[in-house]
Amino acid sequence: MTENPYQTSETHAAPPQPPALDAKSSVPKVFAIIHFVYAVLGLLTGAAALANPILTGITTKPIIEAAQNAGKSTAAYEAAVSEVTRYGMINGVIQFILAILLAIAGFNLLKYRLKGAQLSKLWALIRIPVAIMIGTLSMGATKAMMVTQAELMDTGGEAMSGMMNMMGTFSVIINVIFVCIYPVITLTFMTRKKVLASLK
Repeated sequence: MTENPYQTSETHAAPPQPPALDAKSSVPKVFAIIHFVYAVLGLLTGAAALANPILTGITTKPIIEAAQNAGKSTAAYEAAVSEVTRYGMINGVIQFILAILLAIAGFNLLKYRLKGAQLSKLWALIRIPVAIMIGTLSMGATKAMMVTQAELMDTGGEAMSGMMNMMGTFSVIINVIFVCIYPVITLTFMTRKKVLASLK
């Protein structure tokens, strides 16, 4: 009996392929690396904020001395500088704590642990309102410092005061927006089902 050349033999059939396993998302590892970078930056900026009284004293001393030699009152300027410095130190302590939290979250993300996503979301949910709160509280002092400094340096006047007020407000708002960008991105990705499915 001749074999039909057009008939496919079961022995020559391709073996069934095993179902492909879903590859882990690379998002946790990417965010882990970025977390570490941000944590280092947070520690550095926190340290700089804690050292702010010394740096502020060095930069403001010539302005205060020149104004006092000219018979001008520096009380308003010194009060504004002191308030800005105080808020800066508070922010520095918070940045230190949040930097440590972010580093722990990054380590857990690197190990593909669900705890990493949870800590990342906790960090973001704290960082955003803190940035807004510190920015709002320090805005008045920042504007007062810029206006009184311009007056002590004989660059004041209504037009200059208005411009300093606007610059003070603008600088605080820009800083808050810049600080909040990464926390918002973190919240967006750390709540995605595909990312969470890769974690255990």
